[in-house]
Amino acid sequence: MKKANGFQVALMISTGILLTGIVPLVASPVQAQHSPQSQQLRDLLRQGRDLAESGNYQQALEVYRQAVFIDRSNAKIYSGIGYLYAALGQYAEAAQAYQYALQLEPNNATFQAAYAHCLAQLQDHRNAAAAYQRALQLDPRNVDYYLGLGVVLMRQGAHRQAQEVLERGAAINPKDGEVYGLIATTLLEQNQMARAVETLQRATQRFPRNGKLWLQLGIFLLGNNQPEAALSALERAASYEPRNGQIQLQIGGILQRQGRRQEAQTYFFRAASLQENTFEGQLALGDALMSYEAFTPAIIAYRRATELASNNPVAYYRLGMALRGQGRNREAIENWRIAQSLFERAGNREGVREMQALINGDRDVSPNFRPFN
Repeated sequence: MKKANGFQVALMISTGILLTGIVPLVASPVQAQHSPQSQQLRDLLRQGRDLAESGNYQQALEVYRQAVFIDRSNAKIYSGIGYLYAALGQYAEAAQAYQYALQLEPNNATFQAAYAHCLAQLQDHRNAAAAYQRALQLDPRNVDYYLGLGVVLMRQGAHRQAQEVLERGAAINPKDGEVYGLIATTLLEQNQMARAVETLQRATQRFPRNGKLWLQLGIFLLGNNQPEAALSALERAASYEPRNGQIQLQIGGILQRQGRRQEAQTYFFRAASLQENTFEGQLALGDALMSYEAFTPAIIAYRRATELASNNPVAYYRLGMALRGQGRNREAIENWRIAQSLFERAGNREGVREMQALINGDRDVSPNFRPFN
């Protein structure tokens, strides 16, 4: 999904779906209240809860595994194990644990939704949708379940069906405007830009302090060739989320296209200062800045990427492109030579050839060149 200047709505399912599956539950008393094993189980569950709350998921998992041997019929223990596996990013194991919990408590909506979430993370969207539907049968007033079902339907390309599901969720008086942002995206996917914008405009009126809604509205307005209205919406977004680099980047892009380059640079540098300090983050920022021909901040981002991953040729290749855009050809060639050497070391012959063509000035890089291949 790459529309409205590349805007992508991320999966925005509340972590509460999983959190409610462990913290209050694992602290509950369990069966067999008067045996020595009962006291040992309570102690283990308390220890596991404390470890989980402090972020020590692997240690907590070991404690819950011990608890299973004491009481194999306690669904709450399996749900706790599922939560911990999910927190560790081991979604297949988490899904299996929630399946065990559901065998013991098949009518527990929280377990169903957590199971659905794990399946969605595993890209098993068809079964995730079925699990969310089951959760909604059990708890039809839970907006988070509508959000989850809507997202997995969108991932399957069922945008009209997703829209209907999300609109049912919106009718339950949601606590924030998240659902409206997703509805707008389903409308965009159905080529209904005007309705998408209208939905976001109503949502920002209802939830005026939701910076993400203002950001999405700004990007959609920009995609609808309304730059001034987009700029106004993005400035509202920035007022509520001043540390959101994506907002700063979008504002800078509009100003750049309007010829207000000095103002644009300020926003670009703000975006750079807020960007996560990872190789992927800096590379993505540099690419975005290059699309606006903002060469100076792009050079800074790409340089940082080379520092974070000094053996990755892609950062040097793109740094060279940014330097060339600024007319610094000698430095560009130096970086392409480094990229060429790294491509050669990795056995990427195409990369070696493309860098040589750039160094020789024979041509720009081929549009079919994919440096990660």
